[in-house]
Amino acid sequence: MTNKNFNTFIDFGKSSIRASSFNKETNKVENQLVLKIKNNQSNNISSEEEVIEDLIFNLEKKNGEYVDEISLMVDNSNILLISLSIFKKNDQQMLNDNFLEYIADDAKFEINKNYPNHEIIHSIIKNFYLDEKKFSEIPKNLSHNKFAVEFNFFVYLKIFLENLRKIFAKQNVIIKKFIFSSYSKSIFYLNKISDQKKVILVDIGFEKTCAFFFENKKMQQFKILPIGGNHITKD
Repeated sequence: MTNKNFNTFIDFGKSSIRASSFNKETNKVENQLVLKIKNNQSNNISSEEEVIEDLIFNLEKKNGEYVDEISLMVDNSNILLISLSIFKKNDQQMLNDNFLEYIADDAKFEINKNYPNHEIIHSIIKNFYLDEKKFSEIPKNLSHNKFAVEFNFFVYLKIFLENLRKIFAKQNVIIKKFIFSSYSKSIFYLNKISDQKKVILVDIGFEKTCAFFFENKKMQQFKILPIGGNHITKD
C-alpha cells in the first residue's frame, strides 16, 4: 500500500453523509464533502451504495489520491451500553498503565464471551476503586488490599457493522475504525467545557436523541430515545 497524504473520516448520518480528509502532516482539514440523503434513499441499500460511490469518487478527485481506508462515524438506535467492573485482590501488583491494559483486555474478553453477536466500538473507563475509595483517574503508588476498575462499553450488532463493511468494500474501501457519532461529538464539546464538574450533553439527531451525563470528564450515564428532529418537523 502506498503512503497516503490524508486520514479520512466519514459521518454516515440518516439525512446526509459528510466526509473530511485531514492532512497527515498538518492534521488540518483540507477537503470536505456533504451529500444529502433523500427520504426515499434512507435504509435503501442500493440507494445508499450509490450515494457512497458518488462520495468516494468526488473525495478522491479532491484529495488527488485513492481513498482505500476510512474511519466511519455512525449512529444507530440499536447501540448498546454495557457496564462491567473487574475486581482484583492485592497481589503485589502496582497499578500502572501496562497493568490497566491487562485489566481492560480481561474486560473485553468477558464482553465478547457474553455478547457474541455484538462488536465493541468504544471501551471507556468509568471509575477506579481502591478499597472503598473512588477515583476518576488511575491512583498510582497507593497501597491497597483490593481494587476495581469500572468500564463502559458501547457495542453494535455485528451484522449491522458487517453490512456497512460490505457497502464500502464495493468501493475498495476498508473501514479501519467505527466511531459512535453522538459519543464522539459529546467528547468534543465536553473538552470545550473546562470548569464544570458535572455536564449533560444532548445530541438531537434525525430520528433519535442521545443524552450523556459526565462527571469529572468521565461518562457516567447514557440514554437514547427514538425521537429526533424529523419527528418534530413532521408534527
